[in-house]
Amino acid sequence: MESQVKGVESGSGQPIRRKHAPEYKITVASKLDNLAKIGAFVADTARRLKMWNETILDVQVAVEEACTNIITHAYSLKSDKPITVGCRLRNQEFIVRIRDFGAAFVPDSITAPKLGKDITERRSDGLGMYLMRKLMIRVKYKFDEARGNELTMVKRLPEPEPPAPEVPVGA
Repeated sequence: MESQVKGVESGSGQPIRRKHAPEYKITVASKLDNLAKIGAFVADTARRLKMWNETILDVQVAVEEACTNIITHAYSLKSDKPITVGCRLRNQEFIVRIRDFGAAFVPDSITAPKLGKDITERRSDGLGMYLMRKLMIRVKYKFDEARGNELTMVKRLPEPEPPAPEVPVGA
């Protein structure tokens, strides 16, 4: 399965206009090698939408962690399954939707990692969900038999700084 970017009209780079804010999408095969492609897509889309670098990094980490979980857990490392990542900006929120058709899971069943313990004594599972919840303001998961798994993560963007007041020349 080759990756493809959707949400743009015939390669023009312009988003398809809908009732909602335009959404940019990419669909890739469930290979760990595609995590870099997904991360680059998220960063490029965020830059196109004028997001700050620190915010972009937070979103990239959360998305790559979610996609790693999909590849390893939902798809059990099967490399020919689709993962679709969609991004849009609405009301100062960067919204990422990730869809897959792997095994469903219950996010509340994932216990938070015991970060206070020595690294050699703690379990590694649960760290991904912990990071996603820390980096994003909302993380919502739903499963539909026909539509598959959908993970929606939202990052609130900082308010833009007001312009600096004009200083008269010679003051």
